[in-house]
Amino acid sequence: MEKLTQEQRESLKKLNTDRLCARLVKCGVSEEVVFTSEREDLLNMMADIMLQPEPVAAVSEPTPAETFEMRRRELDLKEKELDIQLEMHRQQLEAERQKQTQQAELQRQQLENERQQQAVLLQQQAAQQTAQREQYEKDLEPRKAEIQL
Repeated sequence: MEKLTQEQRESLKKLNTDRLCARLVKCGVSEEVVFTSEREDLLNMMADIMLQPEPVAAVSEPTPAETFEMRRRELDLKEKELDIQLEMHRQQLEAERQKQTQQAELQRQQLENERQQQAVLLQQQAAQQTAQREQYEKDLEPRKAEIQL
């Protein structure tokens, strides 16, 4: 106890005996030893513990509440990952649908253009045939006149 600073000694002496016992048990001192010792012995045990170098934190088993919380976080994370994957899949499907819609529209336009071109060609052919027929009939008129003579 004498090796502690004045401030540490005063802080220890102010501690309630029950609280001192609880801290000693928490530090790993046997409950039997703690609850059968006098206050002065408890103070000396606590002083010895305070003078020991800080141990490296040992990995301890998580409490059920900590395990539950970790599992909940894992599940939340997994749910978020699945939501992201689902959204990405939806976006891919939407992009594919839009691509197919655009291709279908392009094909429709191409077919419409081909139909219009064919209609124009048919009109041109019809006009050409009409012109040929008229020309033929014009050419025939002089011959008809010759035959009638």
